[in-house]
Amino acid sequence: MRRIVSGAVVLAVSGFVTAAAVAAGPASTDKTRTIRFASAEQRAHNLGRYVTAGTDVDKRRGNIIGFDVIRSRFHPQTQRATEEFAFALKGGTISAVVNTNGPPPYSGKLTHGTDRYAGARGSIEIDLAPRKTLVTLTYRQ
Repeated sequence: MRRIVSGAVVLAVSGFVTAAAVAAGPASTDKTRTIRFASAEQRAHNLGRYVTAGTDVDKRRGNIIGFDVIRSRFHPQTQRATEEFAFALKGGTISAVVNTNGPPPYSGKLTHGTDRYAGARGSIEIDLAPRKTLVTLTYRQ
């Protein structure tokens, strides 16, 4: 396994980041990578009746590895919420969307990557802990 140390800008998350690259399969050239970290909210603001936005600091082993940005929208007709994240990582960015309906953990999909993460597609899982959010990004390129 190799480690990928990244700074992260996520729309609302902070903590530990561990990344491992694992071969997807014997006949595949794609790699599956997983990045884990904790995120702590820095600031949050209401942008309207049903919309909020905020920033988080992301840490791994107590060290800041980046920041994230989040936009949350509540849909009153369906009683559902959507979270849009942008993670600024060393080497590029990853964007994600999560529907936060029901109890955590929440899962969603990675929608876009740039630079080192160009073409990244996969999933995001978010779990809540006291004073932080635990984030897992799993993707293939």
